[in-house]
Amino acid sequence: MRLFKNDRKIQFNIAEEYDYIYDNYKPQPMSKFKHPWLRSGPPARCPGFADLYKHGYVIPMWFDLKIELEPAPTWEEKQVMLTANMAQKFCSWHDIQAANIMPHLAGHNFFHSILKIHSPWELKTPKGYSVLQFSPWFNFDNLYEVTPGQLNSSYHHNVVIPLFLRLTKPVDQSSFINIRAGDPLCAILPVERKSFDIEITK
Repeated sequence: MRLFKNDRKIQFNIAEEYDYIYDNYKPQPMSKFKHPWLRSGPPARCPGFADLYKHGYVIPMWFDLKIELEPAPTWEEKQVMLTANMAQKFCSWHDIQAANIMPHLAGHNFFHSILKIHSPWELKTPKGYSVLQFSPWFNFDNLYEVTPGQLNSSYHHNVVIPLFLRLTKPVDQSSFINIRAGDPLCAILPVERKSFDIEITK
C-alpha cells in the first residue's frame, strides 16, 4: 500500500497496482488549484480568498472521460454513453431508488441520474475528524457538480465522488461533458466533529 501524507496528518493511500496514478495524479493542497484571477489585483488582497485556499485538498481526475447525454423525446428517457478505457473500472450509477433526483431538478437542467466515480484513493484523518467533500472553488465552467457530503474519515474511507451532470442542450439533442486527466475533480476539507452552542445577542 502506497502512502501519501502531509504534515496535517491526513493520509491518502493507494494500492501498488496504481503506480501511474501515484506518480502523476496525487491529491494536492487546494492552493495548487487557485485560479489565476485570484493571484493578482484586488482578489489577491482579499483575506477571504486567501484563507479559503489555505485549507483543504483536491483530488485530480486520473483518466480522460467523455460523457454524452444522448438525445431523447423526453427528459426521463435520456440515456448516457461513457467513453473511456477505464469507465467500466471506475464508474457506476447511483441506485435509482436511493437517489432518484428527478422530482428535485426544476427546469431539468441536469441529467436525471447521479454518476459515481470510484476513486482509487482511500483517506484517513485523526479520530474525531470528518472530511467535507464538494466541488473545487469557483469552477463555474464545469458541466458537472460534485454532490456535497460529509464522511467520517477517522478510519480509512474509500473516496467515491458522485456527480450531477449538467445538460447544455435541449433534451432532443446530445450534451457533451469532457473530464480530462489532471482536472480538479473533487475538493476535500477536514473538519473536527464538534458541536457548537449558538448564542444570538444584540
